[in-house]
Amino acid sequence: MVEDDGHLVIRLARSAVVLRAKLRRPSAGIGPRPGGEVQVHQDASWRVIGWRRLAELIAAELTLATGTPNTEFATQVSDGHAAFGAILRERAEGAGPEPARDWVEAYLASEQALVAGHRFHPSPKTRQGHDWLRYAPEAGARFPLRFLAVRADVLADDGDSSGLDRLGGPVPPDGYLALPAHPWQLRLLADQPC
Repeated sequence: MVEDDGHLVIRLARSAVVLRAKLRRPSAGIGPRPGGEVQVHQDASWRVIGWRRLAELIAAELTLATGTPNTEFATQVSDGHAAFGAILRERAEGAGPEPARDWVEAYLASEQALVAGHRFHPSPKTRQGHDWLRYAPEAGARFPLRFLAVRADVLADDGDSSGLDRLGGPVPPDGYLALPAHPWQLRLLADQPC
C-alpha cells in the first residue's frame, strides 16, 4: 500500500490485482483517508469498479490467502451496503441523532455520529434480523439496557468492571452479578438452546 499522486494504491499480494482510491487528504500518520470510487488497473489503464466487483476481488484474494473460500463474505458485504444505505436514508429523513445538551448527551451524540465507525473501530454494517434499524445508534436509536443475573462462578471477566455499577442496573441476588445486555442480543440468545 502506497500513496501516489493523491491516491492510495494497493496491490493484492496473491492475485496481483492493483487497486487505487482517491485520498480525501494525505495520510497524517496511522492511516490514509480514501474516499470516492475504487479503480482497478486493467489493460494498462485504470477502470472504475463498483462495490460488488471490489468485494469479488477481495473474496478471491482471501481464498488465495487461506485456501478456503469464505462463502459468507459477499453476503456480509452486500448486507453491509444495504444497512449503510438504510442508515443514511434514516438520517436524511430527520430521525438521526439530536444535538447534545450535556456531557452524557455529548457522548451519545459522538457515538451516534459515527456512521461508518472510525479507523480504530470500524462499524460492521452487516446486520441480522428485520428490526435492526430501531437499535442502530447511527439512526439515533435510544433504548434502555436490559440486565441479566449471571452466576458469579460462571462469569468470565477480566479487568475493572466497576464502571458497570454506574449503568443503573438492578442489584443482583447474592452469588450473582448483573450483566448488561443489548435488547437485540437478548433476542438472539432467546433463539439459542440452553
